[in-house]
Amino acid sequence: MASLGIPANILPDVYPSSYYYGTVQNGPLGYSSNPSLSIPITGIIGDAQAATLIENCLSPCQAKLTLGTGIFLNLLSGSKALAVMNGFYPVIGWASGHPYFDCISTFYMGSTSSSSESPSSVPSTSRSFHLDDLTYLVEGFYPHAGTLIDWLQSENIFCTYSELEEMLYSGDRLGLDEKATRENIFYIPLLRNTLKHHQNTLIGGPLKLNKNSFYGPDGFVIGLDYSKSADKLLVARIFIESIAFCTKFMLENCRKQTRK
Repeated sequence: MASLGIPANILPDVYPSSYYYGTVQNGPLGYSSNPSLSIPITGIIGDAQAATLIENCLSPCQAKLTLGTGIFLNLLSGSKALAVMNGFYPVIGWASGHPYFDCISTFYMGSTSSSSESPSSVPSTSRSFHLDDLTYLVEGFYPHAGTLIDWLQSENIFCTYSELEEMLYSGDRLGLDEKATRENIFYIPLLRNTLKHHQNTLIGGPLKLNKNSFYGPDGFVIGLDYSKSADKLLVARIFIESIAFCTKFMLENCRKQTRK
């Protein structure tokens, strides 16, 4: 931050994950039938952090990896933030505290005060706590996993997910891994700007579906015979395996960066 000229004092204070942050009186969380009532906000945590916690990753070097729209990796680094590079960054996972007041009772005591209190205000006792187990994570993500599967479906490689599952099982029986390795057939993910430089040579498409078929949402296929329609079983497999390769690369790179 110092090298970028960013003052540290502009960062928000760290509070426990379970804590009385204030109230909400308006908006989707408010009581539309009785605007004078308020909803207490007594906890806050990010979705990736919550997933890491619920998967019982409580010791340093334990990690959670989620495959959804993208690939999301969170590795528990302990009580100190790790300065990592190359696509990984430190985030706060969670923190517990031992407040000297009860969150809920404080809310109800505050609700008897003047109705002019700001919905986002925090009681004057807001600093009556000490952080107990401030936990940091190393986070990294790759944006394409589920989106890649959606793209395959839009290209008519498969219709239903049960069909895709059967195609992958069929590929096991037919030894498509050996064929792909023998013939050097792979799907290569690339950054979007890098991919644009290749599009002039990638128009046409091995699948003979549309002009974009040589490349997917974040890369392109190499090794296929572009003079004839490609085997959909093989295409589905190399795209799905690219997700596995990206996952493996993320894990190995994270270990290298964090030395964990």
